[in-house]
Amino acid sequence: MTDLTATAHHAETRIHAPASTDQGPLPYHRLGLLTPGWWRPLATLALAVLLYAAMVLALVLPAAVAGLVSPPFAAIMERTVSLDMADPWTLAASLAMLALLVPTCRLTVRLLGRRGTLDSVARRFRWALFRSFVLVALPVTAASVGLSLILSPAPIRVTASTLPLLVVALLLVPFQAAGEEYLFRGLLPQVVGGWLRSQWWGVAISVPLFTLGHSYDAPGLVGVGLFGVAASWVTWRSGGLEAAVALHAVNNLSAFGLGALGISDLNARVVTWPDAVLFSAIPVCFVAIYELRRRRALAAR
Repeated sequence: MTDLTATAHHAETRIHAPASTDQGPLPYHRLGLLTPGWWRPLATLALAVLLYAAMVLALVLPAAVAGLVSPPFAAIMERTVSLDMADPWTLAASLAMLALLVPTCRLTVRLLGRRGTLDSVARRFRWALFRSFVLVALPVTAASVGLSLILSPAPIRVTASTLPLLVVALLLVPFQAAGEEYLFRGLLPQVVGGWLRSQWWGVAISVPLFTLGHSYDAPGLVGVGLFGVAASWVTWRSGGLEAAVALHAVNNLSAFGLGALGISDLNARVVTWPDAVLFSAIPVCFVAIYELRRRRALAAR
């Protein structure tokens, strides 16, 4: 833990040209103020919607045309709209749609003159810090998954879809997780922060939207909501999206990996309270470890 703490501290202190105005450095959720004007938050939302719609059309229209002229491809298109997440084509299409949020959000702020401000207060993605957070998320997630499997053992079921599902997850889940974080922990809080000073306004708006975007029952939604709060907390405290992206990507890779191996159901919408508690332990432990590391780094400083 000492080496990991030192690495994170070194990464956090290597911030070049922090985003600021004449009034001084800005917290992450207030970086929208770099482009002054009361109308800027509205323009940000409108531009993001237009860009996302254009990117989705650019992805869907060629596929639709190919489906009209190619019966085999038409069959693949029918599978992708079946909403069966255990189908590799459906999973790939779903993850790709969410991955498009990364270029959408980044291009939106770039066109509004805020290059790199969705990444962090350093106006760049701090890769060293991201790697240190991955090293925290991995054992925390593994411990939760391991305890879940001990309490509710499930056999591994390898099918023809197992390898394609694993490949799709490895290739697309990091971008899908980043896409959700760029929207719900980046763009939306900065839009709200353009009008309101407290970071909690952004949390109060983005977390419910993030939660309702998941079609689980009450225990599952409670776990998702707590995950959203934890991701918002570490984003605000670290001044960037690196921690939230690391936690989200590792968590989703484990979930889709278990589904690909047949240990869990990728289409499940019902979550038991014990499973919800184990899932909620991941972001809670992640935040606790981050705060401990942060205090040690400050004490060493």
